[in-house]
Amino acid sequence: MGLRIADQVELPKDAATQTYGFIARKGAGKTYAAGKLVEELLEIGVPVVVIDPIGNWYGLQIGRDGRSAGYAIPVFGGSRADVPLEVGQGESLARLLVSRHLPAIVDVSNFRKNDRKRFVTEFAEVLFHEAKSVRSPRMIVFEEAQVFAPQRT
Repeated sequence: MGLRIADQVELPKDAATQTYGFIARKGAGKTYAAGKLVEELLEIGVPVVVIDPIGNWYGLQIGRDGRSAGYAIPVFGGSRADVPLEVGQGESLARLLVSRHLPAIVDVSNFRKNDRKRFVTEFAEVLFHEAKSVRSPRMIVFEEAQVFAPQRT
């Protein structure tokens, strides 16, 4: 049995080792589909790191009924932070997440535009290099990826 992200869509369990892009028009369900993939990966113990420039992914902590507990995934930064986040903490946060094999929501919605880009660049670079030494599955989700890698600079 694989990872069921929709009634008619099932991905293999090694989905965390692959690269995906959810591309569609605004309001078509890209975040919903990515969220289903993230939930499925969390269920099988794969650490997922969500880079969230909007501040919506904290919802993973809330159960489907809207009242009970959801996933035990810490939110770093943002207005609903479990742990506050400063612009200069990208490197240390990346090292922590890799060394402890932790999932996380990294909410950069409260950062100014240039600070957000600087933080995410440092964080992602360190996470990539640190994770090479661990060699275990990990999924990184870039919500609104065009914020971090625009077509035009």
